[in-house]
Amino acid sequence: QSFLNGKFPTECQGCKRLVDQNIVSPAYQETQGWLSDSNKQAELERILTEETALPQMLDIRYSNVCNLKCRTCNPYNSSAIQAEYNKINDTVDVVKFHTGQVKQKYNHVFPTVDKNLFRLYFAGGEPLVEQYNLDFLKSWQDTSTEIIINTNHTVQSAEVLGLFAKFNNITLNVSIDATGKLNDYIRHGS
Repeated sequence: QSFLNGKFPTECQGCKRLVDQNIVSPAYQETQGWLSDSNKQAELERILTEETALPQMLDIRYSNVCNLKCRTCNPYNSSAIQAEYNKINDTVDVVKFHTGQVKQKYNHVFPTVDKNLFRLYFAGGEPLVEQYNLDFLKSWQDTSTEIIINTNHTVQSAEVLGLFAKFNNITLNVSIDATGKLNDYIRHGS
């Protein structure tokens, strides 16, 4: 409702800052995906007429656990970089994740929204090394749900490949900055 009133909710201030700088925000990109798909347009119209619209997508980021230490990253998205920051200055304010509390409280079930979700988006850290993400995918029952994973694609375990086979629609957004020595310089640990 805030958006319909021309106001950005507190949770959307990151995208608002980008919009104010004339930079395409993730929210804008996502909206374009909705507007370009006639099925999603019909669903959006239906949602907007309901008094209590439920989420259609979950953006899941259990932690910043990552197996790489990329030069282009930051402590909010890489536990390895967070560890380096902590060695230099223990007052650096980095995000604190509470994965145990989330898993214990919800056990990967969102009963009020599960039936409406058509997309799950995983990011992190490296979502394929975060066990909570793998547990979530194992427990998710609707195999038609669109799964999008933002990954460095350095993890290819049998467990991960088995999870990929479970779902009908998986998109991997793979981060590739370079090849050879330049890749090794940018993506330390790959």
